[in-house]
Amino acid sequence: MAWARAHGDWTADDFERVIWSDECSVEKSKDPRQQWVFREPGEQWLADCVHPKEKDQGISLMRWGCFWGKRKGPLVPITQTINKTRYIRLLRRHLFPVIHQMISFGMQLENILFRQDNAPVHKAYSVMDWFERNCIELVEHPPYSPDLNPIEHVWVELKK
Repeated sequence: MAWARAHGDWTADDFERVIWSDECSVEKSKDPRQQWVFREPGEQWLADCVHPKEKDQGISLMRWGCFWGKRKGPLVPITQTINKTRYIRLLRRHLFPVIHQMISFGMQLENILFRQDNAPVHKAYSVMDWFERNCIELVEHPPYSPDLNPIEHVWVELKK
């Protein structure tokens, strides 16, 4: 609520200067559109009430992505466990081109904001120092508030 009050007067232009980012795991055989079945007692084993699940090795791929305004950023596969060093490398390789694109559209670096969640790797001292050294201003993300990041809706579509 505090975040909403603090940003309640933002215009569409204010939101368009934010680079919204996140990571997401896309897993084989996972259905984000969970189906609910309402049934009578004794019907639980009827074919219409059962959604079989394949047994597999749990194949998944982690992705990092971002967007700003109506423009997509990269969708980057993450093939190793992410740590602070790998996260900084990812940002250096994939965030800088997005920032340069924004600048080419007439935005000033000091007006560009970056939004990430509160994952421990995002809050590591070396990562925060990297943002400061590169003059990248962060939008504070309230804890336990994934719904405040519109990229969460992108992940739902990706998983479909």
